Amino acid sequence: MKRLFIVILFVFTATTSVAQRGKLRIAYVDMEMILDSMPEYQQALRELDARVKNWKMKLDKMSAEIEQLKKELEAEKLMLTEDLLKEKLEIIQFKEEQRLKFQMEKFGPQGDYILQKQMILKPVQDRVFNAVAKLVQTRKYDIVFDKSNEHAGVIHINKKLDITPQVIKILKRERKKEQRNKKKKKTSIKEKYQEIKARREKEKQKEEKTTGEEKKEKVKKTAREKYEERKKRWEAQRKKKENNNEEKN
Repeated sequence: MKRLFIVILFVFTATTSVAQRGKLRIAYVDMEMILDSMPEYQQALRELDARVKNWKMKLDKMSAEIEQLKKELEAEKLMLTEDLLKEKLEIIQFKEEQRLKFQMEKFGPQGDYILQKQMILKPVQDRVFNAVAKLVQTRKYDIVFDKSNEHAGVIHINKKLDITPQVIKILKRERKKEQRNKKKKKTSIKEKYQEIKARREKEKQKEEKTTGEEKKEKVKKTAREKYEERKKRWEAQRKKKENNNEEKN
């Protein structure tokens, strides 16, 4: 499928470049090759294809239901009253309108397929544009165009002008860098989680220790209170006994 994406970059105007260097520096990229080399783009396309498959299955199901209703109507129409015939025709018409509406929503000019395809392509285009921009800046290209674009009108291209491999190399390098950063961020989050977990465990142990000590203190206090109560009771009994002995004497 030909890409509508075309990269045209002017570092300076062509006339200025010619005046400064005496020649126009031109290069080209092959967007189809670049897109085929990008795993994230291919993965997004596979996900979109899966959604498209489900949409088509739903359309087929709706079509089969309409065809079944038409067959039933054809077999029964001689036995139906005018009102029933009209009702069944209206149902079929409604089903057909629903199918057409769904088809336009998914596959129309402004449908989900086109919009989601654009959403997938846009970030990829931006990445490729940035990669090409780096080469333009370092190698001073005046124009970079897309070989795979059918509107480019290219009849012959010198292979020496192809900077597709360099663009792919830059994209791969950036992807690896992103993966390292992502891994680093993931590790950082994991370390932070472990740190929080360790702190919570420490706080839990401290709380358990404090609770244990409080319980021991409470038990100790309770034992002391019981002892004091018994002591008072014993003291009261002793005094009572002494008083009784005095009365007898």
